[in-house]
Amino acid sequence: DGRFTFSKRFNQAGRSIIAEAWGNLSKPDQLSSLASSTDLADAQGGILTRDLLQSQRRESRTLTTGQRLALTEPLGGGSVLEIFGQHRAISEDQDYDVRDLVDGVGIPNTDLSRAFERTYTYLQGGTRFSRNTSGLRWVVGLEVQTSDLQGTIIGRDESIDNGFTNVLPSANLRYQFNQGSNFTINYRTSTRDPSLNELQPFVDNTDPLRIYAGNPDLTPEYQHSLRTDFRRFDQFSFRSIYLYANVGYNRNQIVQSRVVDAQGRQTVMPVNLGDGWNANVGGSYGTPIRSLGAQLDLDYGYSRSLGQELVNAVENESRTTNHNVGLRLQNRAKEVFDVSVGARWGFTSVRYSINSALDQSYLNSTYYGEGTWFVSESWSVNANANYQVFDQELFGPRDNIFLLGASIGHQMFHNRGEIRLYGVDLLNENNGISISSTSSYIRQRQAPTLGRRVMLQFSYQLGSNLAPAGGGGRRR
Repeated sequence: DGRFTFSKRFNQAGRSIIAEAWGNLSKPDQLSSLASSTDLADAQGGILTRDLLQSQRRESRTLTTGQRLALTEPLGGGSVLEIFGQHRAISEDQDYDVRDLVDGVGIPNTDLSRAFERTYTYLQGGTRFSRNTSGLRWVVGLEVQTSDLQGTIIGRDESIDNGFTNVLPSANLRYQFNQGSNFTINYRTSTRDPSLNELQPFVDNTDPLRIYAGNPDLTPEYQHSLRTDFRRFDQFSFRSIYLYANVGYNRNQIVQSRVVDAQGRQTVMPVNLGDGWNANVGGSYGTPIRSLGAQLDLDYGYSRSLGQELVNAVENESRTTNHNVGLRLQNRAKEVFDVSVGARWGFTSVRYSINSALDQSYLNSTYYGEGTWFVSESWSVNANANYQVFDQELFGPRDNIFLLGASIGHQMFHNRGEIRLYGVDLLNENNGISISSTSSYIRQRQAPTLGRRVMLQFSYQLGSNLAPAGGGGRRR
């Protein structure tokens, strides 16, 4: 990973030129084993068992390079004109070897194995005009982007060749009411190009009940995004307020097409389908409670989105709604103790157009607390707890999760170094469960975790930007 930047100012008025070049090389490799046993009902009402045992090896290399040249010309009166051009290239090659294991011997699976090379090239050019006054700053811009994809499937007479040109306008406005209040509105456009997995016409059988194949005919999404926010902080009362609203609109969006057979197996392929949108609003409020020597912070967020997919060639429209509420209380004087407690509640509702019987709603919540005792100038003790409560009606009877941790630390070398002993998940309750919702499904995943463990950490700070000694809370 490397970056080079050259800048030169030509006169006192501010005319300048900036040239940049960067590059990044990554070579991730992956070796995995796949073992599955699937029971399916056959036409006679019996059970058909299919066993799968494979070794899968993936070797890849990705090289990203880019160059950018920008010329800035002040026009007087707080106005500035910028003209820029940029070139970016992403070159990737990947070798995916799949072998069926029979009596411990790997037999090449030519249907699933593949190798390919591809290069994504972007050319961008445009201009921005900005004007800055005492209370108002605004920027408008226009950019033309050309993208080109060249891909080759090694060993097969197949290739991917796509090219697209898009015009991308943008605008930004920021108004400063006073020293503690400002309002911002930002509009931008962008594209989301299909990923490599979405484009390559290969089968991924990692989940035998959900076979995935790419689609080389995909075209990019065109995205509009509008964001606005308001911030206010009163330096005398220490009260703060933050409000925001976002709207996104996607044209020619990339969605999933699912074909479900009589036995419940799915074949999934990405396709371009219509338009979609999403919106969210929310805010936060913070205020001191001087009688308690505490700080109270409240926040709320609401989001709603519309998405589509194809299920057996029928369009399924999904509407997802989320409400999130948070509360946090902490002490203000942190020289000896730093204590905070809080809670978060999240309500999610998903509605489907094809089959309303699959509509789902659930409420999950989290309660947490953390405390640090600064015993002396160099010693500190910390304890933290996190209690997760799951919706029993949707996910079935299950235990909620209580995570407990603690640590003790000692600072040394004039506060440059710290050694800290951690105890993580002391009750050994972390089962690696995560819950998420999409336009297609609500998913509960469980992954292996380390569970109860002890860690010893040493950290040392280089440089001269050190926090002042003498206050435990200030050193953190």
